[in-house]
Amino acid sequence: MTSDQVTDDLIKLRGDISEKELELRRARFLTSTAKVLTATVPTVLVISWIASYPVGTLFDLGPAWAVVGVLSAAAGLAAVILWMVGSDKKLLAPHRLDLDLERLYDEQALYFGADGIELTLRQEIYRGATTRDVTTLRKRGDGYRLVNNAFQSVVIVGSLATTTVASLSPTEGPSKWLTVGFSAAVGLSAGFTGYFKYRERAFYLRQTADDLEEQLNAYNLGLGAYAEGTTDERRAELTGRIEAIRVAQQRREQQLDQPKASAESS
Repeated sequence: MTSDQVTDDLIKLRGDISEKELELRRARFLTSTAKVLTATVPTVLVISWIASYPVGTLFDLGPAWAVVGVLSAAAGLAAVILWMVGSDKKLLAPHRLDLDLERLYDEQALYFGADGIELTLRQEIYRGATTRDVTTLRKRGDGYRLVNNAFQSVVIVGSLATTTVASLSPTEGPSKWLTVGFSAAVGLSAGFTGYFKYRERAFYLRQTADDLEEQLNAYNLGLGAYAEGTTDERRAELTGRIEAIRVAQQRREQQLDQPKASAESS
């Protein structure tokens, strides 16, 4: 097996893995969306029915019920269509795609372990994969940052709105329910940000992406630890540093997933 053939096979295998990863992410998103839509309709109806008692004595809820009905019907129809289309194209079966992806990972591992694959070629492919991982890490970090900013905005606006409504309005009436709603939104947002640690996750992901990019740029430009030595020695040094950065990121993610008491004790 020639080096060019090995490279072409690995490129094709990596492309198959990337396509399967994209299908898996799409399947998980569609599954989560279908579940949310399915749960939204009865939840909205129950909340609207409960809220109609104190508010119905002061306002005409006919237009509001019409809006709730239209939105509920649209959400229910979207859930049904999503389930039908997704089930037909197997987009709502992420576990099957996960199994296919694991098979491709095993195939890649066996391919890398073959005797015909030189170590230098493995390291070069590993370096190329790291370049793509930098973009992926930054996208994940930006996603966590947007979620954190959204929750923090709810906390800030909700806190100001709660104080304003409570101080300018009487203790009884619709303003009381507005205060309760704002307080609940603030509490939920603060609880989500404190438990899931979106800000910390975004920071660590961006930090890891910057560290990986720094090592890649230093290698490409021959700076620092990559200024001397042969190509094989510099490539081996790069591979070791990249793997150390990855391990550090995995440990940070494990610490974030642990409860606060367990993290402090460890």
